[in-house]
Amino acid sequence: MSKLIPKTPGITLSQALEQEPQLKDLISNPDNMDYEDATEVWEMAIKLEGICRNVGKHAGGVLIAPHRITDFSAIYCDDEGHRVSQFDKDDVEAVGLVKFDFLGLRNLTVIDAAVRNINLRRAKEGKDALVLEDLPLDDKKAYKLLQDAKTTAVFQLESMGMKKYLAKLQPTNIEDVIAMCALYRPGPLDAGMVEMYIDRKHGREEVIYDHPILSRF
Repeated sequence: MSKLIPKTPGITLSQALEQEPQLKDLISNPDNMDYEDATEVWEMAIKLEGICRNVGKHAGGVLIAPHRITDFSAIYCDDEGHRVSQFDKDDVEAVGLVKFDFLGLRNLTVIDAAVRNINLRRAKEGKDALVLEDLPLDDKKAYKLLQDAKTTAVFQLESMGMKKYLAKLQPTNIEDVIAMCALYRPGPLDAGMVEMYIDRKHGREEVIYDHPILSRF
């Protein structure tokens, strides 16, 4: 039955029933051999729809309030004793709180260690220290690695799916990399937007702008 529910985001059970004739037949046709089981499951599903299954918290989400958090949101303590808002992300924003996501990445530690090791060697060779902020964003050798999908251990670019699209895209500037990171998500992937972006970059599909001024960018 669950496979008969359309994958439309936000769809309700009643909407699914109207859109999927096979599902409607399953729970409304007494001649169907699974009719009794199907109707029982459907009745329970209707009662459960919209109820929170469990509580959870964002691993790196932090709320910022001008004064006591309890003046804005009900809170509870998790198993580790941390205070957590009982509102979801949309509700905390609606009451005026600011939500930040602080992510800890091991990649940053690896990069820091690499820079320090490089600079130890450069110091022995009498060279100036390497400064990450001074590295060019148009290094052709770096983009050649991306074009060849040699991105193992590169944050957000190392999955097999991303490597496949990088090889197709053949990125030549930082904007291409930014676009791939933005597009490589379930919604754009299912909508075919990644392939569309690649085809438009290589001129296989016309680029259509919502407003002429956008063509400048």
